[in-house]
Amino acid sequence: MTDIKPVTINIDKSVLENIKQILVDQRDNCNELLETHDNSLGRTTKKNLNTAQMYENELDQIDWAIIYLGDTLNEQLIRTL
Repeated sequence: MTDIKPVTINIDKSVLENIKQILVDQRDNCNELLETHDNSLGRTTKKNLNTAQMYENELDQIDWAIIYLGDTLNEQLIRTL
């Protein structure tokens, strides 16, 4: 098995902030899709349940990315102070 080693790269803070905003917008869109799906189709069939769970999984992944990116931005800010 290969060892995973951390990699350091330099990315302009404004790029990270733009990516974070894109993620926040996508989270809002995904929430809206899930709400629309639940209101119109519900989760009574296996297919509808799977679709709703897919949206929920995507929301979890987006939330993780937003938190991780926010932590990265805060660390970058602390290092520049």
